[in-house]
Amino acid sequence: MYQTRTTTQTATATQAKRLASRIGAELLQVQTFYGKPDAETLNKYIAEAEMFLDAGYLRSIRYGFKKGGEVIFEVAYTAQSANGTDDKPGRVPPTAEVTGGTWFSYLTYSEPFCRLTREQQQAFKAKSPLEREAADEPQLAAGVRSAGTKHFSEDELGLYREVRLK
Repeated sequence: MYQTRTTTQTATATQAKRLASRIGAELLQVQTFYGKPDAETLNKYIAEAEMFLDAGYLRSIRYGFKKGGEVIFEVAYTAQSANGTDDKPGRVPPTAEVTGGTWFSYLTYSEPFCRLTREQQQAFKAKSPLEREAADEPQLAAGVRSAGTKHFSEDELGLYREVRLK
């Protein structure tokens, strides 16, 4: 029984690492096209996504630009069970108008994370490479539309990705 548990944990860690690398590949495209996030922050985002995916504590994570407090461009990922579709990362549109926008990232926690005690939540967050502050979820600006979706799958873990832009 111990061996099965170890194998499952290792498989989940590997799956989480592979899914997080897909996020990283797309954030690298965002960085190339729009100048954000910087390399150090990008690596922290990858490590954070891997950590939350591995533990089953990620509900969604969004990266992009806001203007006037509203989202004008984002790449959003939602954790889900794998659906058998495993698209290649990429095809982030290089044409979004982000001039004057400020970079943001917003993470939401899964139900299993919310069921942890406050102390358990704090202990888990303390391991994260990023320190996040409580904030209201960013709202989409008027005229923001979907510019493409993808599904990433690794065995039982999956991510649904949507790009939105004005």
